[in-house]
Amino acid sequence: MAFKVDLNCPIEDIKKQIQIKGIQLAHHSMLQKAIIRKHAIDRFREGMTVLVHSYSETVLDVLQHVTERGVKINVITTEAHPSNTG
Repeated sequence: MAFKVDLNCPIEDIKKQIQIKGIQLAHHSMLQKAIIRKHAIDRFREGMTVLVHSYSETVLDVLQHVTERGVKINVITTEAHPSNTG
């Protein structure tokens, strides 16, 4: 759903609306990351190798939680161009 701003409001009200939506988006993002982690974490097995291409906070979060549970995994990271985020 698109976020609509009432442009007839004072600028301070518009700023507040945008700030509230930003907070809601951040909360939603954190909730979705937790759901992904919950469903992904049990799929990892001791000694398995994971191939990762490019940077993802969500993937990093899952991998960190897997290793914190004591599961030893191998991670291969490819080199991503042009941003070098691999």
